[in-house]
Amino acid sequence: LAALKVGASSGYFYPSATIPGFVYAADNGIQVVSCSFYSDFDVAAERDAVAYCFANGTLPVVAAGNEDSVLPFFPASYPAALSVGATGDTSNNRVWFSNFGSWVRVATPGLGLYTTTMGSGYTSGFAGTSGACPQVAGVAALLFSAAPGATNATVRAAIEDTCLPLNQAPYGRWVSYGLVNADAAVDRILGLTSGSVSAR
Repeated sequence: LAALKVGASSGYFYPSATIPGFVYAADNGIQVVSCSFYSDFDVAAERDAVAYCFANGTLPVVAAGNEDSVLPFFPASYPAALSVGATGDTSNNRVWFSNFGSWVRVATPGLGLYTTTMGSGYTSGFAGTSGACPQVAGVAALLFSAAPGATNATVRAAIEDTCLPLNQAPYGRWVSYGLVNADAAVDRILGLTSGSVSAR
């Protein structure tokens, strides 16, 4: 488990820091990176850095963003990223702020999340695709643990292929694959369920 500081102390993220962060993760054998940041700027070098991650065995899991937008945000919409949207109720409907569209690949809960706070406290009020993203990163880490020989491509496929499709009017399928199912993904990576894990 590694913590890589790619954000400024002010809380802002710039490609000049995120790009070497992606490269560092890949070069140091980190299997999953959890990226709870987003931008509406498409930076070619950042796209290349995310692709470099995936090509070198790292799975970049990225928050889709909280702009209630169908337009692509970055780095989530880069092809090598596993982008994560957020649901907001027990019916698995999209939470109103989550970005959506075919570029958003999977979703997990993003409202009323329990987490730690500054000063050793806890809260149940955390929300956002930034909270949904690390849940998927955690599932990916679980799959790597369950099947140590798995590649990032097979882990990604196991997560995507076992999702519960999400259909919601008026959006239709607002996320490409659907709601992540950790239990089903583990069964798939272990070969306990029918169907092969494709390496898309």
